Amino acid sequence: MKKTLAFSILALVATVAATMPLIAQAPPAYPVHLSDSPHAPAAMLPFTTVKVYLAVEKETTIAGPYARYAQRFLGVIAPLADRKTYRIISARLDYTDPHRKLERIDANDPQSGVRAVSHVFGGNSFTRVPPDRVTSSDRSSETMARDAAQTIFALRRQRLEILTGDAAELYSGGLEATFAELSRVEDEYLALFMGKQSVTTTVYEIDIVPTAERTSYIVCRFTAEDGVLASDDLSGEPVTLRLTPERGATPVAAPARNTRGQTVRHRLADFAECKLTYEQTELARRRIPVYQFGIDIDAPVTR
Repeated sequence: MKKTLAFSILALVATVAATMPLIAQAPPAYPVHLSDSPHAPAAMLPFTTVKVYLAVEKETTIAGPYARYAQRFLGVIAPLADRKTYRIISARLDYTDPHRKLERIDANDPQSGVRAVSHVFGGNSFTRVPPDRVTSSDRSSETMARDAAQTIFALRRQRLEILTGDAAELYSGGLEATFAELSRVEDEYLALFMGKQSVTTTVYEIDIVPTAERTSYIVCRFTAEDGVLASDDLSGEPVTLRLTPERGATPVAAPARNTRGQTVRHRLADFAECKLTYEQTELARRRIPVYQFGIDIDAPVTR
């Protein structure tokens, strides 16, 4: 008898799906157990979870100990204080329901719209300027900054001499290694003025379970100074998810059969246009079937 009931339910669902091409159709969310009673309750009511993936890049700058002398000795302006800045570099929308397996997102795949990288330039420590062996007096920061700038210019002159051939015979055995070492030492001395930077990218995964009554949600909040914040932290600007249901779901009359008063409630999803925005900028958009915006139908159980 149970097999007969199951086949009857599937036949009715197939008839409804054929007349509603825009409605996402799925099997029951969980097993439905029917008893012999004609009034036994039964329901198949799945729900949709919208998944928001937000990739945020964090740039950290550590000011160099001689930053205030950069313009005087090198002719460039360097950051004078440590700072951190954040920016949203990409976003993606996906969804899950009891009948759909979430796609595996490869964070290193550029087609996925989400990146996950982390790299640091030179660490957080700075090289030390070699002490003056001629005098035992303590040198001021300005004097050491001048010495560091002179070392930078000396390294550049040495590299130029090698390129022009004046010193090529001295380094004929390993020009590539020589250039690499000169560049490494120059970068270490430049960091004394320009500081050091690191860039890290974090991918945030946030779940939103829509309700039939709401179409707008604050996913999180964001600032360039603090990055991703909680949705109730008013110090940041909201990252908003808006869902626009298509309202294409309409009930379909079931064929008249001997149901003996027994029905199974089944939910059909309605498609919604989902848009993720931040400060009037659209970050991501996707058309998603949302069960909460759909309709519930009572499918008669025939015997």
